[in-house]
Amino acid sequence: MKKWIASAAAVLAVALLFFAVRAEGDAGDYKLTGRSGFSPAEIRAWSFLHYRMLDGNGVIRYLASPKTASADGVVESMGQAMEYLALVGDGELFARYAEVTDRYFKAKEGYYCWQVNLSNKSVSRSTALVDDLRLFKAYALAHGKKLGDYAAKLRSLAGDLHRFDVSGGRVVSFYNAENGIRDSGVNLFYLDTETMEQMERYDGKWRGPAKSARELLLAAPANKFGFYPTRYEYDKKSYTFVGETNLVENLYTAIFLLRAGGNADALAAFLKKEIAKGRIYNLYNTQTGRPVLGQGESTAVYALAARFLDKAGDKASSARCRKAALATQIGVGSRFMGAFSMDESLSVYAFDQLEALLMLRLITP
Repeated sequence: MKKWIASAAAVLAVALLFFAVRAEGDAGDYKLTGRSGFSPAEIRAWSFLHYRMLDGNGVIRYLASPKTASADGVVESMGQAMEYLALVGDGELFARYAEVTDRYFKAKEGYYCWQVNLSNKSVSRSTALVDDLRLFKAYALAHGKKLGDYAAKLRSLAGDLHRFDVSGGRVVSFYNAENGIRDSGVNLFYLDTETMEQMERYDGKWRGPAKSARELLLAAPANKFGFYPTRYEYDKKSYTFVGETNLVENLYTAIFLLRAGGNADALAAFLKKEIAKGRIYNLYNTQTGRPVLGQGESTAVYALAARFLDKAGDKASSARCRKAALATQIGVGSRFMGAFSMDESLSVYAFDQLEALLMLRLITP
């Protein structure tokens, strides 16, 4: 009886949340209409993102907290949301997010600015390869699921991204429109070569850059903990390791590596041991494999670790990471219900919120 009452209370709370939000009027436009089923955790996570983290124009704020909301939005968040909506199958909402992204982040020259100030709508006139690839991936997913006809958009996007994200036939991390300078190398955690190879179908000029990026990724050395270099410098023809390994970045590298057909067994073994001990941290000493002093955990690390380990075939460790990610969600009874936060001040980062949502869509418990 107690379990039934608790379950009924949770369902009622979610229902009341939707009723209250839809009563606000315009916010009701953001209700999910996809055909897939949703768990209560996913409903609450989506509701918080869309009813507490958007500005009045539909741009996702980078950060929300009880005292303030960030004045900045990043195209990274918009791309994550578009990917999520494509996975969900909500074509109407995907189209709305795509329109908002183009309106506030796309420059007239064709590149996407990585950041916008939501107060004055000024932008940082610089790109990030990983953000651009995420946008293309989202459009490709939506087109493949017949959520809209995005063939023309995919062709133009492939051409624009080649113009700004490729230099000398090789992908680079960024293009700075202020001075016309492109990066001299590339961050390995940007190398979504699977998406680059998709772009070849829409613009053949991507064949060479995609091939060279895949070779760079597959040749990247890892230490005994499965920590990868952060960058490759083209002029020096060398990979760059740093003293502290950011696990979010390292996990992205490993996920992209697995998708490219590479091996990431060392990292899988390391994470299996860490989650068995109960925690995975944000930063590790690259040489010792120990957590950096004072480092905490994050929802995004657990969500990405769950996805990586699932892809690597360790379903049990993936399930533990998924459980750890969900344990960071604020429960019923708080006005921040549905948010993912490990911060005592209840600071909620859009990146964590969206990585949790992507995990819930991509991994079946």
